[in-house]
Formats: sequence, structure tokens, C-alpha cells
Amino acid sequence: MRTEPGPAPEPGGGKGRTGAVVLAFGLVAAFVIVGWWSTNPSGSAAPPRGGYSDPLGGPGGALPQQAGLEGAALAEALHEWSTLYEPRGWLDAAGTAALKAERDAAAARIVAGIGAADPGSMAALLERWRSAGAREQLLLIEGVARNPSREGVETLEAMYTSCAARRVCEEVLSALGASEGAGNTELLAQVLEGEDERAAQVAAMALHGEAAAEDGLTAVIYGEQPIEVRLEAVHSLAGIGTPSAHGALGDAAQSEALEARVRAYAAKELERAGVR
Repeated sequence: MRTEPGPAPEPGGGKGRTGAVVLAFGLVAAFVIVGWWSTNPSGSAAPPRGGYSDPLGGPGGALPQQAGLEGAALAEALHEWSTLYEPRGWLDAAGTAALKAERDAAAARIVAGIGAADPGSMAALLERWRSAGAREQLLLIEGVARNPSREGVETLEAMYTSCAARRVCEEVLSALGASEGAGNTELLAQVLEGEDERAAQVAAMALHGEAAAEDGLTAVIYGEQPIEVRLEAVHSLAGIGTPSAHGALGDAAQSEALEARVRAYAAKELERAGVR
């Protein structure tokens, strides 16, 4: 069957279509950016607020039922997990997916095991952590975050005082926010007001919904920290959800002592909470 040629394009027609495509793409990108800013007011690429972000489902995510892991049993489990990262031959897509699932399952068992371990085992775990590589350090942090004990909190605090890599230090702060151990907000409150602006921002995120930090978050909103930290404090204060927290947000939304951006975000958080 013969196909008749279509009409020749008009001069500039190709450029017009290209311009339309670019314009449409720009509009979509703008909507994405606006939506992203509404949940990330500081405009940073920081970890998600409100707790430790981990590859196994996050705080409270489903983990396998697991007996406590400590001592030799923990060392053996970590060794078996580490062998899954040893170099191997070429894998097709199915083999790669299977290996990733095996790694994730092994990591989940270790995290659950540390979470269920005797709090008295945390001191030995800390010693291992200090000499571990970054990958293992991150896994151990995740496990300690799941251990709802005061010893677990103290272990995370000790990890923070001796961490060397920025990524590892930030994960410790996020893990403290995710911990259910007593006193988990104490170090975060100190870092929130500290001189390390990036660490203060992560601490503000980690304090999301922490009623014990209500006064500290409120004070930071009016303090001297950079606006990125203070905006995160507004969001974390909103996550507490108590009448007093809502009252503090209402005051911030109307305070002439604060920048328009901070006031607007406080008002937005009240709106999201259904408070008028």
C-alpha cells in the first residue's frame, strides 16, 4: 500500500513543537518542586524527617521475629552478611535481584536481633562498632535504634561522640530520633542548639513529634540558628500535635519577630493539622 507523503512542516514548526514540550516539562517540574518544598521547607537534601531512614522499612517497619543476637552469635551473623558483599561473577537481572533480597533479609535478621538483645550486650557491640567499616557501622546503628533501652540510647550517644564520617554521624542522630529508649532526645536537644549547622538541622528533623523537645524546638524557632534549622523545628513541633504545640505554632505564625517565611510555614503547619 502506497503512503502519500504528508505536508511539509511549516517554517519554525519544529522549533514550536520543541518549545511546547520544553514548556510542558517545565510546568511539570515546577509542580514537583512546589510539592517537594511543602514537605522539605529548608530546600535541603537531608534525610526524611521524623526518624531513622533505613533500607528495611524505617522505624516501626516489619522485621522478622528474631531472638536476641549478641556476642559470638552476632559476630557470626555479621560475618555471613558481609560475605554477601564479596566479589562474584556476572549476574543477570534475576540473580542480582535475588542477591539483593538475600542481603536485605540477612540485614533485617541482624537488626531485629540487636533490637531484641540484652541491653547489657550494648557495650561489646559499641567496641565492635568502633573498629568496623562504614557499611557495618550503619547496620549496627540501625540495630541499636531498635533496642528500646536506656543502654541503647547511651550506645548511640557514644557512637556520636566518636563518629568520623558525616554520613555516619547523621545516621546516629536520626537513630536517636527513632529510638524508644529513655532519654533519646537529650543529645539531640544539645546538637539542635550547637554550632554545627548541618548537624543541628538533622537533629531538628530527628525530634519530629517528640513531646519532650517541645520547649527546645520552640526556643530554636526564635533563636539564632539558620532559617533551615528553624523551619525544620517548626515542622517537628507540628508533629507533636498537642494543644500547647499548636499554641506555640499559632504564636509563631503571628510573631513579627520572625521572618515572613517562618510565619507562613507555621501557619501552613497549623492548616495541615486542621487547626484554624
